[in-house]
Amino acid sequence: MKFSVCASSVFRDQPLREALPKLRAAGALAYEFWLWWEEEAAPLKALQEELGLRLISVCARFEPTNQPQRQEAFLEGLKETVAYAQALGCPVIIGQTGALLPGVARAEQEKRIQDTLGKAARVLEGSGCVLAVEPLNTQIDHKGYFLDRAQDAFRLARAVDSPQIRVLYDIYHQHITEGAPVHDLLDNLDLIAHVHLAGHPGRHEPWLPNEIDTNGLLRAIEAAGYTGYIGLEYFPREAGQALEELAGFLQKSQ
Repeated sequence: MKFSVCASSVFRDQPLREALPKLRAAGALAYEFWLWWEEEAAPLKALQEELGLRLISVCARFEPTNQPQRQEAFLEGLKETVAYAQALGCPVIIGQTGALLPGVARAEQEKRIQDTLGKAARVLEGSGCVLAVEPLNTQIDHKGYFLDRAQDAFRLARAVDSPQIRVLYDIYHQHITEGAPVHDLLDNLDLIAHVHLAGHPGRHEPWLPNEIDTNGLLRAIEAAGYTGYIGLEYFPREAGQALEELAGFLQKSQ
């Protein structure tokens, strides 16, 4: 199983260029972070090459995909994100749908998202990058968000019917929303570009005791043939022990 570490969550109070040497010292070989527009590409590329790290994912600019009047802004932002991702060898761009629009039927909003994703697929053709649409939980962390169920995300990806449009399956979010049924993952591996993992409650280290059967899920995903990365996107329970905890987990797992 391959793991990437989300520097934006695990070392959220530290500059990225200070966090990456720590991740590497803990044994990480891959990383991800959220806001690429806050980091200049050239020095970051030099640092990751120096450390022997691979960048796995960044977020697209936060433009909604269910509002036609914002579609052009989303696509222009995606073009910028693709250029940045290509410069750093990053294969996955994380996309979100935006907020649920009151007074607009869900079916209409899905139709709008599908249209935007279809145009996004053309932007991504030949880039070496995929756009991974992410469902988020609306009970705790992202109240008012449109896309919260994995099956809705899978349906959108199938409707677009492009290898450039995939799904990010976040086990923490889907555990809260619908119990993260293992069949959602196993039956849709062909549509999943990336997986995120954290424990619940608290969104802490997934290997510490929590409601999620981390070991069981990871074994099932690996046995089913998933070859992508598992992104460790969690907030450390004890900041002072974060590096030691991470190093211990990676040493056992890689």
